[in-house]
Amino acid sequence: MLARASVSLAMLALASMAHAQQPPAVRPAAVQSSANQIPASELTITNDELAVDQWTNGRVRDALKIWMAQAKTGDADALYNLAQAFRLGIGVKPSEQAAAGLYKKAALAGHPSANERLGILLYKDPSRRAESVEYLERAAGGASVRAHYILGVMRVRGEYVPRDLAFAQLHLQCAVDGGVESARRPLAQIRMEMTPADKSRAIALVTGSPLK
Repeated sequence: MLARASVSLAMLALASMAHAQQPPAVRPAAVQSSANQIPASELTITNDELAVDQWTNGRVRDALKIWMAQAKTGDADALYNLAQAFRLGIGVKPSEQAAAGLYKKAALAGHPSANERLGILLYKDPSRRAESVEYLERAAGGASVRAHYILGVMRVRGEYVPRDLAFAQLHLQCAVDGGVESARRPLAQIRMEMTPADKSRAIALVTGSPLK
């Protein structure tokens, strides 16, 4: 049996509101942390770059007010940035539920990183892990190496997806190619377990040949 691969927040570099619900209100920040905990590189430049400038200069609540106004119009970047704030509890009371709802809205609005963030957030909650598959698969389709890694581990375990070593190898190889060093060990282990049929299917997945 393969060792159970761990998927920690540090390793993954981390990283539900109803759709009709408005973004949650900014709370007085007794829990507020430094804006430096989310560097500007982790934010998306919105239509109004003033918000990012305010954020990086420590005017967190002013930035959040701008994003909340933009989020009401369905702005994907603003929704994503609000989700980042709620996930880490910067300027607002931390809430993974609120963050998940906002990431989901951002993903539906077309934000390129929202599926990955949402999938990882749901995966780390055992009670919502089954929900993570849909968003991780979308993120992997967008070349997220972290999503590939988690999906590879899930395929090895047969966790909420059928156990399939050919698919596991595909995902884990993508993760390794993308620099996820933690994917090397499970990849080496499954290659020792793969049957000739598994290896043929793995080649077919890479080449696009019909699966048998």
